[in-house]
Amino acid sequence: MKLHSAHATKDANHRNLFKSMGYSDSDLSGPIIGIANSWNELVPGHFNLRQIAEYVRKGVHKAGGAVAEFGVIAGCDGISEGHEGMKYILPSRELIANDVEMMVRAHSLDGIVLLGSCDKIVPGMLMAAARSESRPFSFPAARCSAASSSTEESPTAPRTPRPSACSSAA
Repeated sequence: MKLHSAHATKDANHRNLFKSMGYSDSDLSGPIIGIANSWNELVPGHFNLRQIAEYVRKGVHKAGGAVAEFGVIAGCDGISEGHEGMKYILPSRELIANDVEMMVRAHSLDGIVLLGSCDKIVPGMLMAAARSESRPFSFPAARCSAASSSTEESPTAPRTPRPSACSSAA
């Protein structure tokens, strides 16, 4: 199988750039798989994506690939609804598609795992996958329901997803 990443790893200067981020010669001899992760603390359905990315990372390494994770913007229809913010949600789909496609093509990724949720983010990611020559795998996040919060918790304290608040039902 011809690796797209061979373009980005055959030259010593390119290899040194990867090595400056901790990649080894062994990492660079196999496929480089991107993880397009829309994790953030503003979209409830994306709150668990950091944890999912860790499992994806382990699977890619176990299969002999190197991981290149990058962030993707994501807005929440529910939070932006009813004010000026709603004007930005639908156009964000095209921004997401352009962002993911640019990262895949500019860095010659051999495959891409798309981690997202919601009705604008997932289509944007899939649009990028359709436009690029990379082998995509989409992993939609679980839908999260509202969870009650203890009054003793600080709104700025580190938070972790509550397993009881999320279900894997689509």
